[in-house]
Amino acid sequence: MSFDDGPSNPEIDRAILETLRKHAAHGIWFINCRNLDPGMHPRYRENRQVLQEILRQGHQIGNHGYNHLNLVELEKRDPDKLRAEIVDCNSLLRELTGKAPELFRPPWGQYSPGVTQILQEQHMKNTLWGITSIDTGTNTSSAMADTLDRYWDAMRPEDGDIILFHDSAATMARLDRLLTRFDSEGYTYVLPD
Repeated sequence: MSFDDGPSNPEIDRAILETLRKHAAHGIWFINCRNLDPGMHPRYRENRQVLQEILRQGHQIGNHGYNHLNLVELEKRDPDKLRAEIVDCNSLLRELTGKAPELFRPPWGQYSPGVTQILQEQHMKNTLWGITSIDTGTNTSSAMADTLDRYWDAMRPEDGDIILFHDSAATMARLDRLLTRFDSEGYTYVLPD
């Protein structure tokens, strides 16, 4: 399983981490570096603390771009900025964690030949997903919540599937129930080699 866009909300991120700990589950956290940047996020200090908690609990860190930009469009407009979007995030993550990430997830799963070339130069793997949790919508109506609950209840990953989650309130509210079901069905949670 994987979690995109964090750490961006320490309360949500810590609740997700607590649920993962409860179920002895580990995941890949694909980080947007803007959330760790003093000039870009008002809670960057707390987000950096959460990043350290993610590492201490044995989760893997991946790069999700500095600013979560459309990399295909960025390559057309400004190839240098495309490079900075990946390389600068690697540099910040290396500074904060002591290690450059090996995995990259392009925002919205959109990548281009330029992205592939940069990843090769950075010795990184492009990492997409097999199942999406559709947990990013801003519609909080009861009908949308019911739809999301039914979708999560029907989720049946196969061996090797990576489930795409986000550090969102929707995930925080449903993850324990989902992992409780997965535990009862004999699923195990592994990180990539």
